Amino acid sequence: MRLINTGTGLFEEFIGRNIPKYAILSHTWEEEKVSFSDMQKDGHQAKKGFEKIRMTCKLAADAGIQYAWVDTCCIDKSSSAELTEAINSMYRWYQRSAICYAYLSDLSPSGSMYAALPSCRWFTRGWTLQELIAPSEIRFFNRSWIDRGSKESLCTKLSEITGIDAKVLRHEVPLASIAVAQRMSWAAKRETTRIEDRSYSLLGLFGVHMPMIYGEEGRAFRRLQEEIIKSTVDMSIFAWKMPEHTKPLDYPGTQYVCGLLASSPDDFWDCGIITRAPNTNINEFSLSNKGVKSHARREKIGALGGSSSLPLECASNARGLPFHLPFTMWAKITRCGFDLFVRRDPWSLGIGVAASSGTEIQPQTEYFLSELPDMSVGDSGPQYCLKAPFLAARRYSVLQLQFPAQQIDAFIDYLYAWPKGQWNEEDFLFFVPSRYDWGSCGVLFGVRWKNRVDLHYTLFTPGMINLEFRTADCFQFTIADASVFNLPDPRLLGQTDLEIKIKELGLPRTTQVVTEIPNTGLVAVLSAEHSIARDKNVCQELFMRIQFHFEVVEIGKAPTPVDLGWNGRMAR
Repeated sequence: MRLINTGTGLFEEFIGRNIPKYAILSHTWEEEKVSFSDMQKDGHQAKKGFEKIRMTCKLAADAGIQYAWVDTCCIDKSSSAELTEAINSMYRWYQRSAICYAYLSDLSPSGSMYAALPSCRWFTRGWTLQELIAPSEIRFFNRSWIDRGSKESLCTKLSEITGIDAKVLRHEVPLASIAVAQRMSWAAKRETTRIEDRSYSLLGLFGVHMPMIYGEEGRAFRRLQEEIIKSTVDMSIFAWKMPEHTKPLDYPGTQYVCGLLASSPDDFWDCGIITRAPNTNINEFSLSNKGVKSHARREKIGALGGSSSLPLECASNARGLPFHLPFTMWAKITRCGFDLFVRRDPWSLGIGVAASSGTEIQPQTEYFLSELPDMSVGDSGPQYCLKAPFLAARRYSVLQLQFPAQQIDAFIDYLYAWPKGQWNEEDFLFFVPSRYDWGSCGVLFGVRWKNRVDLHYTLFTPGMINLEFRTADCFQFTIADASVFNLPDPRLLGQTDLEIKIKELGLPRTTQVVTEIPNTGLVAVLSAEHSIARDKNVCQELFMRIQFHFEVVEIGKAPTPVDLGWNGRMAR
């Protein structure tokens, strides 16, 4: 660490922890700043920026402190190695200082300080955030270098201006105990001259280190998030929302998708009161070349055609939700590939008690796109795209199920679908991403009639259709009473074994199921018909659609199901 001797005005260098007591300056950069190289030349005292160095040394010397540190001149910025070390050490240097002098160049000596303080540029700059939090003692000076108060005496006002809890400013709680999302929110409205510095200035707040790559612009914020994810299990890092002013004109009527990582600190603008829910079993999550890898529990929100959610194990105090509830915030997600998900709606999060209205899906290893393909986080363009075409482009073949609208006396919902990795519960369809992805599929669903009779049905199709067989005649499926036929998970069987199993079960190929409702003289009739459909918002190619119909009739009026017979090889 290079320090200025306040007595001689010369630099002295210290290695490791063998560093003497020193004062440190916090300020906003202005014209004619004095650099390290300037300090080696004659005439540097004539530059406007030297007055800050002189006053810092004078204040330190008057306080009996022999050394001082000023960022403009104590770092040799011509050395990338030294600059990287300095930026990665900056938080600790401010933290270990004996005192920090915060110079507010636009705070006038006249007028009310409390009225003028919030407008000071110092509160809008990226680097001064850590310079406010890290030091134990700060003295604030106005434009004329008149002492206007300490961090302690101004703590309430500083908290009001910055949104940082006074306990954090006073070091009464560990910084690491504050949710990642809340810490990010402190930087949401701050700016830096260089885009990369918005991220580099936050390293100390999250206790991470990374190399400086000027020129990467917004990619620096992605790298920062990656480093944070490596060092914490705090899922609030995903609890961001894009700013309100970025909403497209057709929102919310049109749905959009985005990656799981934020594109800038601005996306955490509404996270100032987010806290981590204590005493929760956080499942491991990490970054891979496929996206964010997680073994977290997903939840299905809503009934037929409901959506999936990713619980974030955090809460917003403003909602008044007690922390003993399992989940209070979640990200909306939708499946876009085998065990691969993408976030829906970058402008909102689910807030409430997901477990009370949702169905928990057993934890399994899944992946969430960290960013959209071919869209770099931090680029000037929007980091989101239309949901329908994004998903449709990733579906080679689709089997879509359509159920009748919910009836007053009949409630329909799916219970289980397999293979899970090919099922999109929100769009109610199975899909394969390429012509080489063979797969049979099935779904177990239920009908509750008049809230007292539960009927369970199985739909099974032995093989998703390929491009060569996109005709209705080639497509085969069956529906059956689930209490009679318990079909295996196709993933556990090979193609030939699957056909043998179907034959062993004696599973007929029918498009109608008639089930007697005991003690009523009535029967439930479930029927289905299939057709070829074209919808570019569902799939880029033609796809198959099965339409269901449900009714309850008198026994004497019930149709007789017909076994159509399986034609040749079942799966194509």
